[in-house]
Amino acid sequence: MFPNDSSLGALAGEVVNCRCVLEFDDGNTKFAQFAQSADTMSANRRQTGGKVLTNSDERDIMRVGSEQMNDKRISNVYTGIRNEIPLTPSEKEFVTKYLTALNVDMDKVVFTDIYRTAYNEKFDAYIIGTDVKPLENAKYGVINANQRISIKGTLAHEVIGHREAHIKGWTQYDDVLEEVQASIRAARFAPNLSNQERITLLMDARSRLGRGRRLKDVRASLHIDER
Repeated sequence: MFPNDSSLGALAGEVVNCRCVLEFDDGNTKFAQFAQSADTMSANRRQTGGKVLTNSDERDIMRVGSEQMNDKRISNVYTGIRNEIPLTPSEKEFVTKYLTALNVDMDKVVFTDIYRTAYNEKFDAYIIGTDVKPLENAKYGVINANQRISIKGTLAHEVIGHREAHIKGWTQYDDVLEEVQASIRAARFAPNLSNQERITLLMDARSRLGRGRRLKDVRASLHIDER
């Protein structure tokens, strides 16, 4: 049933015990619906033992290079590039503490086992997936840098790298440059990161460019001189 539903021969206002609601099309309502849906899907995943982590279709931490774009699985199946294990309560508390330090409104944060960690521009909200954690025992090197980005590095990538740039109108039209910019901004401006965490973020930025492109070639296009 819905307002003005006449399928049963009566106006909505004449239907006894009608539970119809008129939804206001605003970001808060939509985000609340998304968060509830994510919670339900995460619960189902835990019950079934599934290991599927889907793309939130927004600015996410997982590196998807050009060589991976042709693999259709990459858009809806997690492939072990970062952590797949559901976060523990203490890990969620750690995430919450750092997001709070970054002045994030926790009412705009949803934890999920289904979607990738990302900043959602439409809702001005954050999705925290299992991949907020790095891959355990990830190999060292530039090409594997994304697998090693710490929890704080990942959160800084989303908050300082994507969200703060978006608010200032600095989002890059080139998706690769947007991710490069996000990692560099996180490395430069995020508080309470170790030197190694910053280095890993810079290595991630370098690896995202791929072969044939150098940071110095795109430096002038990036908003990385001020937070």
